Amino acid sequence: MKYLYLSCFAIFFFLGISSCTKYDPIYGVGQNSTIDPIELKKDLVYIHRNDIYLVNEILSDQKKLSNTPTSTKTHIVLSPLHDKIAYLNANKTPVIIDTSGTQIDLLNQYSNVTDLFWHDNNGAPTLVILVNNTIQFYGPTLNIDNNPFEYAFPLNVTFEAIDAIHINENLDILFTFRYQVPFTPTSTLRKYYHGVGVNFSSSTPDKSNVTEDGVYSPISSSYSNQSYPYYHMIKYNEAADNASLSRVNNGGENNYNAYSLAAYNYVGTSNFLSNQTTTLNNGENYYFELNEGSLAANPYQIRKYLVTLPTGVPPPTGTANTYTIDFLTQNSSAPTYFDWNP
Repeated sequence: MKYLYLSCFAIFFFLGISSCTKYDPIYGVGQNSTIDPIELKKDLVYIHRNDIYLVNEILSDQKKLSNTPTSTKTHIVLSPLHDKIAYLNANKTPVIIDTSGTQIDLLNQYSNVTDLFWHDNNGAPTLVILVNNTIQFYGPTLNIDNNPFEYAFPLNVTFEAIDAIHINENLDILFTFRYQVPFTPTSTLRKYYHGVGVNFSSSTPDKSNVTEDGVYSPISSSYSNQSYPYYHMIKYNEAADNASLSRVNNGGENNYNAYSLAAYNYVGTSNFLSNQTTTLNNGENYYFELNEGSLAANPYQIRKYLVTLPTGVPPPTGTANTYTIDFLTQNSSAPTYFDWNP
């Protein structure tokens, strides 16, 4: 699952960019001529101030796909084939566009969607949609557990929510959740919990890691002085064989300092959370791709590290193999949604 803005290292210039090709040719770089251009694929999408951008591998070319800054957009995702983009509109309904920005579909059958992402699905990409604590599919279905979340909740819950999901190639379902239970059998107060879990596709017992954090009063509709946090994003990291999480305090979704990153380690006997560190201060969203690199974002910057530079591209100035997009204006609401599909 599952964020980004404007201005980057200007170390390349572009001529003859064609909107008809899948990858944009870059001329005059690394001794390449106009007869022998460097082809850089557009493998990153992000939302900045409610507009959508499609960006190449070294962040040197940004293609703006929308011009509707007053229309709310969140949770943007790029198809593994680099041909479709999906996002949520103000009604939390999935919108699907192509790489020119033309709308392909509006999935009106779904509203109040919580999360979405593209699954490769053996070369036939499927848009996975989380709505009302259930998983839906746009495209070929995935052969997953019909009830992947129920084990994470006690029987006496008075409120439950799934906030984010991701499914890896093994069809293991990673998800984040919240719930409330009575403080005592006769109390009107509720204990609040948030956590992360994994529903394995194999016979491995499912896991979850839950934290108690505060008390809720239904009578006053208020929480104790706890921060009432939850994980708004989860994504499987093949490189580390764990999951990246982004944690935010409830009510602080528009507060840059309310976010923090974590990693969920669940493989083998592991079942613990740890801080996720990146080279980007106060990163809100983070992704690490095996043998490819990493990408982090906050309302001020997107930072991308590549293990290996594209053929013919000279190294950037500054930090080795690292490219940035520096936003001249902070995003109007955190987090900076992005999706990277190398």
